[in-house]
Amino acid sequence: MNQENPAMTANFRWAGLGLTLILAACASGPGAGKVDASPEATIERRAVERWNLLIDNNFHAAYDYLSPGYRSTRTVAAYAAGAKPPIMTYTSAQWLGVTCDTEDSCLARLLLQYTIQMPGAGEAPAITEMKERWLRLGGQWYYLPER
Repeated sequence: MNQENPAMTANFRWAGLGLTLILAACASGPGAGKVDASPEATIERRAVERWNLLIDNNFHAAYDYLSPGYRSTRTVAAYAAGAKPPIMTYTSAQWLGVTCDTEDSCLARLLLQYTIQMPGAGEAPAITEMKERWLRLGGQWYYLPER
């Protein structure tokens, strides 16, 4: 006779549930369906991601963080060509904070460190506080450049 052990059956059920959850998480990919705790957390994540792309000179990927309206007026090639002056090298961006004017419009602040190539003098370190307008459109936050 085939008798099932209740403890073993329960263990298999838990193992099956765990495997299902792991496979579902893997199938959704990194960041897929990610819900941040607040607009501020989402803006921080996206602003830092965008600056890390700019630091890596990955202007084509950084272009995706721009608002749809801005992207409709500039091609990715035009954006990439003007994203950074040739005498500058971005080195790091540090998150300072965000203030939201409305639930769909916030002003982020970051501290950008970079070097400037000075003719005859070499590289000079520099630091600037960046203020960026971020807009929520269709549930997603986008950076809106001033120009």
